[in-house]
Formats: sequence, C-alpha cells, structure tokens
Amino acid sequence: MTDAYEREAMPGIGEVLHRHKVTSPRWALALVLGLPLGLATIAAAGLALGGQLLGAASLLGGALALSAITTFVMVTFATARIAISEGEIHVQLGFAGPRIPIAEVVGVKVAPSGSNRMGMGVRSDLRGTTLMTLWGDNQRAVHIERTNGTKLVLVCKEPEAMARAIDEALARRDRKAPKVRIADVDENVAEADAHGSERTKAADRARAE
Repeated sequence: MTDAYEREAMPGIGEVLHRHKVTSPRWALALVLGLPLGLATIAAAGLALGGQLLGAASLLGGALALSAITTFVMVTFATARIAISEGEIHVQLGFAGPRIPIAEVVGVKVAPSGSNRMGMGVRSDLRGTTLMTLWGDNQRAVHIERTNGTKLVLVCKEPEAMARAIDEALARRDRKAPKVRIADVDENVAEADAHGSERTKAADRARAE
C-alpha cells in the first residue's frame, strides 16, 4: 500500500511494476524507547528516596534527552519503501536510499537471508555489497548484481514478487534495446575495408609521383 509521500518522492521511471512498504512494529518502538526511560525512572526514584535529589534529577533529565533523540531516529528510520519501475529500482530507508537504473542491473536472484534475516538497517562490506535489512522475520533476500561489480541485497518480505518485477523490467529493457543485424555489421565492415583500400591506393600513387 502506498502513501502520498511515496507517490510523490518515488514515482519511478516509466510504469511502476512493484511497490513494497514496511514499518517498524510498535512493540519494537515501545521497547527501544520505553525500556531505557523506565529503568532510568526507577533508578532516579531510588536516588531521590536516598536524598540524592540532584543526582536523581540529572539522571532523569539525561534519560529524557536520550529518549527524545532515540525517538527522532526511530521515527525517521521506522519505514522502508521499495519502488520497482521500468527504469529503476528505488529503495528508501527513512528518507534516503539507493536508486539503481535498470540499465545497470546484470541480474537478480532470490537466496536465503542466513543470519541477516531480522531487524532493520544498512551496512556494506569490502566487496562492494550493500545489505539492507527490513523489519520482520525474512527468510529470503533479493540479490541484485550491477554492471560495476557491486551488489545490493534486500532482506525483505515478498522477495519472489520483487525479483519477478525486476526480471520484467530487465525483459522490457532488452526488448527496447536496438537490434543489430549481422548483415548490417558485415556491410559496415566491407564499406570500411573499401574506404581503407582506396586510401591505400591514393597514398601509393602519391609516393609514385
């Protein structure tokens, strides 16, 4: 299901073949935000009961500040979106992510996610592989190979549907590519040979004179 932001910021190039959106579960947000604040509140209450009011206030203030920062980060990166169109693969985690032209895609396959199946985040390795993990228990990942030798791995739900959409975009790209006939190549080579022969004969006559 798309939203207004996705339709405006990720319109795709040509026909959009597949869209996917995933949002961090509420329990994860509550755990990340509530647990540290709850523990800090309990600790601050203990300090206050012991007469250390300044320490309790400092601890609680720090916990609130950290909670505010964590809330901002979690809300910003709580949603991931994928839009596959005829011309590009556009992925956003939060408000940023890679845009890969279909012209730069060599191939795509679906493979097991292995130990990367849980959580949400982005990381890269020295081999040029960028791995994006989207929320959920995702058993399989989409491996996208590029012409520059790098790879984008998307650990997400609906990997088969996503791979089919990319395959369709590749097929449409190949159908639109200009076809070169062997006869045309042979004619061009023959014409180039003829021109080269004429230039050689002209040079020979000039040397003879």
